[in-house]
Amino acid sequence: MPRHIDGESRDRDIRDATLRVIASHGVSGVTIRRVASELGASTSVVTHFTRDKDELLRRAVGAELKERRRQIAEIAATADDPFWAVMEWSVDADPDGVWPALVSAAAANVVPAVSQLVRSFDRWWTSLVARLVSDRLIEGLSQRDAADAIGIVAEGLLLPLDAANWSAARR
Repeated sequence: MPRHIDGESRDRDIRDATLRVIASHGVSGVTIRRVASELGASTSVVTHFTRDKDELLRRAVGAELKERRRQIAEIAATADDPFWAVMEWSVDADPDGVWPALVSAAAANVVPAVSQLVRSFDRWWTSLVARLVSDRLIEGLSQRDAADAIGIVAEGLLLPLDAANWSAARR
């Protein structure tokens, strides 16, 4: 009797495994074989749900960035101080180190579709931060300049190789 496989659950497992591979091996280290190994499955399990590596990456990264947008929007909409709540989220949101791998890959344009997704997310993020910081600006500082400076600080907190091991207080 054939086993029933929950396709949605399997697809989510493949996306999650892809993100773990990105965190440990970078975007360029993602292969269907490596993702299958991370799943403890055969490559045919992965290829049943995706045509090739590019589609695998687009789906995993796209779903991850969509989820991050959802989380951030929810936090910003419900927090007493949306700016600080979003800043705290940004420092604690990536314990596995996926974001630094995505930023590096986008900068090097390793996979153009991933670069496009990351850049789109970054534009959205910068726009959100600019709106959230608008009532905190000193005279002469534009929203965009403030958002860029905050982005540099936030990225600086996320990019050190050992940042995932830092305590919340240290971050």
